[in-house]
Amino acid sequence: MRILITGARAATPYGEGVAERLGRELSRRGYTILTPYSYGIGVAVLRGVLSPGRIPMRGGRTTEWQRPVVYVPHGLLPGGVLYPPVRALGVDLRHCELVYTGVHPGMGRFLERGRRMVDEADAVIVVESFLRSGAMTEVVRAESRGIPILAVPGPVDSAASVGTNLLLRDGRARVCQGADDVETLVGGPWLGANTPDVDTPHVGEYPVTRGDVTQLSEMNTPTPGLVTLSTPHVVVA
Repeated sequence: MRILITGARAATPYGEGVAERLGRELSRRGYTILTPYSYGIGVAVLRGVLSPGRIPMRGGRTTEWQRPVVYVPHGLLPGGVLYPPVRALGVDLRHCELVYTGVHPGMGRFLERGRRMVDEADAVIVVESFLRSGAMTEVVRAESRGIPILAVPGPVDSAASVGTNLLLRDGRARVCQGADDVETLVGGPWLGANTPDVDTPHVGEYPVTRGDVTQLSEMNTPTPGLVTLSTPHVVVA
């Protein structure tokens, strides 16, 4: 199960703290974390996933964590330079899957990156978002795909939370206060192609919960739940 955690580059300490905690908790539960390579929410998520003593490994039956997938809004620049500079972000990218978008940095590349992130995710979490932002554009893309959307509620007087609070007010997103909310909505990370003896239903055919996996494996009728299964994606960095 691939979870995109996205949000404002000009994030607040509150937003960065929540993003770091979500990255840490969800990766430790076995979810593959997708995030933009950027200041603010993006780097906060990576700090959580790559926290000391919690280095994720490549997939397999004996590994517990998946490598985070980091989306760069440009190709590799001369001299192997990335923007923003790795030193400025203070994260170790050796334990990440890097996905490059386009050739040179630019606004169009940010939009292209956003589309690709959403297209390769099974669910989207928006931690902080201004009213007009790339994260809100990514929400529209997620809505067109019909995948679950969650948003972190923020202070009513914070400009960085205007977008997320509106998503919640208008019913376009579910409340995300922690990893439990994510797992309740989308199911465990084991819901996917590696689940043995379970036929994957078409998206939207019927909801599936944790208990349904046991029932399906025993050829029983599944019980309606909260979320649907989706086909896992593969990133070639």
